[in-house]
Amino acid sequence: MSLDANIEIPDSQHGTSLKVAYMNARSITAHIDSIRFLIINYKYDIVLVSETWINSNTPKDLYSINDYTFFHVDREQGRGGGVGAYIKNNLAATIINIDVDPSLNEQLWLRVRVAGKLTAVGVIYRPPSVSYKHLETLFPTLEHLYLNYEHIIIGGDFNINYLNAGDPEQQFVSTLFQSINLFQVVTEPTRVTNLTSSLLDYIIVSKANLVGHIRNRPICFSDHNILEFNYLISTPKFVPKIITRRCFKKFNIASFSTDVSNTNWEQVYMSNDINIKISNFNNTVTNLFNKHAPFKSFKITRPFAPWLNDSILAEFAVRDKLLDKCHKIRQKKQTHLPSFNILENQ
Repeated sequence: MSLDANIEIPDSQHGTSLKVAYMNARSITAHIDSIRFLIINYKYDIVLVSETWINSNTPKDLYSINDYTFFHVDREQGRGGGVGAYIKNNLAATIINIDVDPSLNEQLWLRVRVAGKLTAVGVIYRPPSVSYKHLETLFPTLEHLYLNYEHIIIGGDFNINYLNAGDPEQQFVSTLFQSINLFQVVTEPTRVTNLTSSLLDYIIVSKANLVGHIRNRPICFSDHNILEFNYLISTPKFVPKIITRRCFKKFNIASFSTDVSNTNWEQVYMSNDINIKISNFNNTVTNLFNKHAPFKSFKITRPFAPWLNDSILAEFAVRDKLLDKCHKIRQKKQTHLPSFNILENQ
């Protein structure tokens, strides 16, 4: 087996994170030993799989893995296809029932609760025989997830080379993601042959800044690379702390200036020793500041955010009102979602 057991995915240094992998397996049952080794060795929380090649007649022991629950949607007719997700048993996961286009029915959606946060997890496979224009039917699903889940993580084989920036298919799928404010975060080829190099396998998320380094590497049982990454669900709760500093809240510049003028500075001027001069000067100034701006202790209950000014807080309020309207009004696409997306990205 050519799997490199020394490769590790860096863990998040702070907060709660999910260790996620996506692969195009090209038959789970044919490679189950390698897949079990991979998943157990690297201790993923979630493994998304396309081209499972299993069906309702496949014995469970040919795809089950200890300590994981396997959710799957099988191809209804013909050989191959299918999607699935291995979810570690310590995560609470349930299927999200969503109506899908019959032409693009190889998709699976799960609700996963992590650290009190609702996360939508999905896996999609678009066969080459299905027109890329059918991807437009994903819009209502993605929109629903965006409005109702704090995090979205999707893996899939779209059979569209994302590196072909000028290609109509690539532009179509890129525009689809952008319209929902989602981000495709893989940047390197995921399928490399002697003649071609293509980025066919995507990781799509709602918050790209929470994705750690994506490891994109070959595996022995597929002609597609495996994609591995950490997704930060929540940062650690801020621990309040006490700091002591001078309080200038009641500082009166006029009163301070008067006291400076009335201060006897002779002890500074009369001394012939420079060190004593400096010491007397420092003591005199310190006593003045102790009177007008004394030290006080403060309890800090949240991290300092220097960028959070009044203008940004006002924008937050407008954004939240638009999101509330999106939840209440049925025709979201034609009303407030585009405006909300603009403010969310500012």
